[in-house]
Amino acid sequence: MINLSTLRDRMSRKFSTGGTRFDSAFLDAVNDVSTDLRRECFLDVADIETTTDQLDLEAKYTPAYRDGVAYYIQSSGEFQKEPDDKLEMRYRNALAQCQFLAIDELDPTAGTPLGSW
Repeated sequence: MINLSTLRDRMSRKFSTGGTRFDSAFLDAVNDVSTDLRRECFLDVADIETTTDQLDLEAKYTPAYRDGVAYYIQSSGEFQKEPDDKLEMRYRNALAQCQFLAIDELDPTAGTPLGSW
């Protein structure tokens, strides 16, 4: 399980902010990362509705959420004063690592969870 409260606290410190606007941006960013993992890694991960939810994924996928949430929050331009130019590259690398890790969980004889490539 990935604990979102811990991730939210970390992102709050990283961006030196908090409050309801930040919580909304955080939720949107987590759901954007989940969408990327569903689309690119064929992982079955549900969207979340509160910052206290937990993601039903193994901890090995935490780097994708750590880098991806930071990337999407920074991309919004609302909270970052000095952009981290390497953040997108770190997130893309974390997604590639997730793809590699997810291969072990797929059964190539049964096709993808979506039924086709």
